[in-house]
Amino acid sequence: MNNIKFIYFDFGGVFFNWHSEFKTAAKDFGVKREQIAEIFNEVEEEVTRGQMTTSEFWDLCQTRLSLKNGKDYNFAKSWTLDYVPIKPTHNLAIFLSKYYQVGGLSNLYDVVSDLIFTYNRVPNIDFNPMLFSYEVGLLKPEIEIFKLAQEKAKVNSEEILLIDDSKTNCDVAKSLGWNVYQFDTYNPEKSIQEIQQLFKLQTP
Repeated sequence: MNNIKFIYFDFGGVFFNWHSEFKTAAKDFGVKREQIAEIFNEVEEEVTRGQMTTSEFWDLCQTRLSLKNGKDYNFAKSWTLDYVPIKPTHNLAIFLSKYYQVGGLSNLYDVVSDLIFTYNRVPNIDFNPMLFSYEVGLLKPEIEIFKLAQEKAKVNSEEILLIDDSKTNCDVAKSLGWNVYQFDTYNPEKSIQEIQQLFKLQTP
């Protein structure tokens, strides 16, 4: 890893566990989390690509599930707070950002992408650039978003490391010559130790 100059972090699955999303809204409106998740699965690509806003998605949920008094509900906030921070990875990223350029490369949604910083679901460091799918209209694992990310990083492909929990995403990045590490959301300590060994650094 001596040649690494730039590290791209995925957000969901690396900085926070997203698998409990929608549980708060479901509880607040007396429906099952799976009911909201099922609707999201139908429109996930549209929301993630920025073709449907978070607010429009919530409007759809209200209509489909006959939810009452949901108009003024802060759905984006409830969605964000359902994300469980993986704090050890925050500490790792803060440390690495002192020695390397870091960026964000994530499939995320409008409003939520701001609130993850407001509510400390990601570390408070300078991600430059941050490429969110809803802003660029591209999704991982589409190769175009990785090509755009490399262009924004302004380094050679072999000088980039991607830390992502998706094998498919890692495989596409690797096909472009990037270095990759597949993060284990459910065993972050092991992943962090392995990343430390990659850099041969004593990190938190």
